[in-house]
Amino acid sequence: MQEPDWEELAERLSKLTLKQIRVVTSRWFAGSMGGESTKAGIIREMVGQMRYLYHMEDGHGIARLTNIFNTISKLDGGWSPEREYAYYTIEYGSGDSDA
Repeated sequence: MQEPDWEELAERLSKLTLKQIRVVTSRWFAGSMGGESTKAGIIREMVGQMRYLYHMEDGHGIARLTNIFNTISKLDGGWSPEREYAYYTIEYGSGDSDA
């Protein structure tokens, strides 16, 4: 995974409602928000923790980060930092033919 644009991520998070952000924090950041209560503070803490996860050397951080991004993409309509790098496969000959 290429390192995400953290500023773009923070901007995307700021477009979510606080209720939507709380869905992400309760699922993936439970108990680790450092007492932040404002939307800007929560986003700043989330992005900081995601940077930490990205730079973890054991590989578990990337897996968790992918899950966080998937949750965010469900909330904001499909955004994903990897979308531009995703590859899709097409299976030919799987449909019926009238030939």
